Amino acid sequence: MNRKVSRKTKAHLIEENDGLRRRVAELEDTERRLRQTAERMYATSKRLMVHMEKAPFAVIERDVGCRIIRWSNEAERIFGWNARDVLGKSFDELRMVYEEDREATLLITQELLGGGRPSNVFLNRSHRRDRTIIYCEWYNSAVLDHSGALVSVLSRVLDVSERIRSEEERRMSHGRLVDLVQERTRELRVIGETLRREILGHRRADESLRLFKALVNWSNDAIYLVDPVTALILDCNDTGFRVLGYTKEELLQMKVFHCRTYTPFNSWERFIEELRTRGAMTFESMHRRRDGTLFPVEVNAKYVACQDKYYIVSVVRDIADRKRAEEERARLVAALESIADAIAVTDTDWTVQYVNPAFENVTGYSLREIVGRNLHLLKEDEQHGFYGEIGNTLLRGEAWYGRMQSRKKDGTLYEEDVAFSPIRGLLEQVLGYVTVKRDVTEKIRLETIAEAVNTMNNIGYIFSGIRHELGNPLNSMKTALTVLRGGLDFFDKEAVRAYLDRSLGEISRVEYLLKSLKNFNTHETLDLRDFDLAVFIEKFMALVKDDFLKKGIALTAFVGPGVSSCHADARALQQVLLNVLTNAADACAGEEDPRICITLMKVPRMVLLRIADTGHGMAEEQRKEIFNPFYTTKAHGTGLGLVIVRKMLSKMNGTIKVMSWKGAGTIVNILLPEGKGE
Repeated sequence: MNRKVSRKTKAHLIEENDGLRRRVAELEDTERRLRQTAERMYATSKRLMVHMEKAPFAVIERDVGCRIIRWSNEAERIFGWNARDVLGKSFDELRMVYEEDREATLLITQELLGGGRPSNVFLNRSHRRDRTIIYCEWYNSAVLDHSGALVSVLSRVLDVSERIRSEEERRMSHGRLVDLVQERTRELRVIGETLRREILGHRRADESLRLFKALVNWSNDAIYLVDPVTALILDCNDTGFRVLGYTKEELLQMKVFHCRTYTPFNSWERFIEELRTRGAMTFESMHRRRDGTLFPVEVNAKYVACQDKYYIVSVVRDIADRKRAEEERARLVAALESIADAIAVTDTDWTVQYVNPAFENVTGYSLREIVGRNLHLLKEDEQHGFYGEIGNTLLRGEAWYGRMQSRKKDGTLYEEDVAFSPIRGLLEQVLGYVTVKRDVTEKIRLETIAEAVNTMNNIGYIFSGIRHELGNPLNSMKTALTVLRGGLDFFDKEAVRAYLDRSLGEISRVEYLLKSLKNFNTHETLDLRDFDLAVFIEKFMALVKDDFLKKGIALTAFVGPGVSSCHADARALQQVLLNVLTNAADACAGEEDPRICITLMKVPRMVLLRIADTGHGMAEEQRKEIFNPFYTTKAHGTGLGLVIVRKMLSKMNGTIKVMSWKGAGTIVNILLPEGKGE
């Protein structure tokens, strides 16, 4: 029996040994194939690297943070840096991009990083390591992984400086050739002009006379030649008979006073006598056209002698447009005189040249008292900073608008809305300033009353909300405890526990509401200071990005050009962003491909922080209610989040505006003051 068992065990071991040999052979064969594949891949990679190194262009690869991760030998030859010097650095750290081309280069790089285009081509100027400038053509491509995510940006770069210089030399050569041709053309023109003058010299007198007559006829003013004895019109230019509506033949049969309705003298003889004495006169009159219509004219008459005969040469100008302009100016002055706002016009030294009647009503100074004096006599002594800001704004050629405190003639202080604007000449030079003042003391008083009324209404709204939010759980607890007390003798433990759990749940709800009300008063005292907003956003993204990825939401941030620092409380701003992003994440729940993008942009004297999501959005009725206390569309929300956000932003001199569309996402725009050092 033992012998049979031994034989079976031996056969089993032989069979297992054979199986192991086959498995080893299979593993060796697999290892051999993998080694061959690796060798082929290595050879292919080596050939590709040799091909890239021998290519006539430089190969540069940057990761998604724009740091260099590949730098070919040709790149070292073109730019002068070796790979050891540049790997891990950005173009900005190397100061590689020519300053004037930096903004365009940044926009093209952001286009690739943002997925706008898979590739692009552009020409720019770059600095070599020795700071010499070269022209380069960049062929950029976005490198994606198997999931379509951006891995790096691969650039092939050609040094085209020689081509640019050749083109420039070709343009210069062409320019020199053009100059030679033009110089020769000028020489030929001078020769031709000399010949023409020689050929046409004998016609010069006649041509000059014809030209003079043409100039007279082309004049926009009517020119008349009049006999001083008979007052007959002896000759006129084309404008002379055209403006009156007669033919020239008809007009030459008429006397001057047939078409003139007014003269500064009682008779023609008196006029001739005065004109002969003075030699020339200028006056205004009214002329009558053939159809009977009248129009104002300015007459410049001169008494002249020619070959022992005397004539009157009258140049008559239609001044209807000038009269209309004078009337328009008079209406403008009348309008300024009737405006209820105080208006003052000063020179660039703030010396008053004109004020309207309302100026006296507002300030107490009359036109006679203020003209020639400095407008700064109205300023209140403690507001020198205002006037410094106003002066700097006007020196930049911009208008200044704002509210300030000024002093009337009797010494009383008043609040006013003021606009200072520069007055520009024909050459855009600043000739002076115009100031518009409006006394808003009474308006501010009424606004204060209205604000107090509005505050009381809001307090009532808040108390109503608190009563409602606390009353519901208290009523629920009272009901549960009443039922529990009535059935305490016959309820089992499970029923008692259920009623107690219900009461404890309502207590938790009250605690959550009280915690939210406590948060409303958080950050009452803020630490406002300048800080780098780009660095703040980078740290904030590192803090929250993983949480959003776990929720399946793509969170991205983009910092636009020119954004540096803002003046705010970093701790409070972080709380604001967390609140807004939480709302955005809730809105994106259940959406396909949810995304949230944070964008920083520079606007005049402010920084714009924009949070855009692809969530379900809000209807117009919902959007109007979001800043009301206790308004919420969430099952477990308190309706105080955005109220707290707006309160903290107002304490940082910032604002918030929400734009949303049902089914199309939401955009939250937050404006913060820029850093004071800007």
